[in-house]
Amino acid sequence: MKTIYPINEHQHTINNVPGRMYTIHGPQSVRGNMVHRNQTWIATRPIAGYGAGGQITVKIRFDDGCQNGHQSFSVTADVVTNESRRQRDIAAGGCLHEDIAQVFPELAPLIKWHFMRTDGPDGPMHYIANTVYHASDRDHNGLLKGEVRQLRNGKTGLLCWKLEATGNLPQYVDSDTQPTETTTLHYVPWTRTGEGKARDLDAARLCAIWPEATDEELSADKETLTAALTARLPGLIAEFRADMERVGFLWEPETEGGTKA
Repeated sequence: MKTIYPINEHQHTINNVPGRMYTIHGPQSVRGNMVHRNQTWIATRPIAGYGAGGQITVKIRFDDGCQNGHQSFSVTADVVTNESRRQRDIAAGGCLHEDIAQVFPELAPLIKWHFMRTDGPDGPMHYIANTVYHASDRDHNGLLKGEVRQLRNGKTGLLCWKLEATGNLPQYVDSDTQPTETTTLHYVPWTRTGEGKARDLDAARLCAIWPEATDEELSADKETLTAALTARLPGLIAEFRADMERVGFLWEPETEGGTKA
């Protein structure tokens, strides 16, 4: 059945939570892909712990608000109180996932899809890079604790060297004859020594949306873990799409070339 646009703002229930779906306009072409630019749902409930009159409004989006050519999913919230209303401000906002799960437990199963997108080599944002980083014991420079590596120029890719002097080079010398230099200048590798880090396997499971992953699977070498993450990605995207369509969001329509995104 062909979708008729615009789909006007209307009451809509997600996981038994009543809320409102904003107006959805017809798909637009962004970077060669047809996407929905605005697909937003909100719901509001009281919340404790922030002050008198506290209310939390959860906002779920599945659209291309960033105009990067693919739809992304996000779950965020704003909290207001009597005091924040007087100041025409919010008391808290952003990825308040713990508050959302507490006040809207029905929506908790959707939080795992935060920052999931419909295309690309990794559906979840930085899916492989973030998972591999948290699962490893290498620091942000990719080094183990105590590992020494020569630096490379970020623009040219060439190894970096620095000039060092060996020997004694006093600035002033008392002598009846011209002193002989006792210092030699030469280039040595410019290096960095790794700090390493502890593995954070719980964070790796969150990044990979892989709660059942074992410590052994996540502690595998980079190539093995990357291969495992790549292999499970198509199934992950299929599960994500099923969830989006089940709760009433529209998937990306056909691209300009007529193929499915």
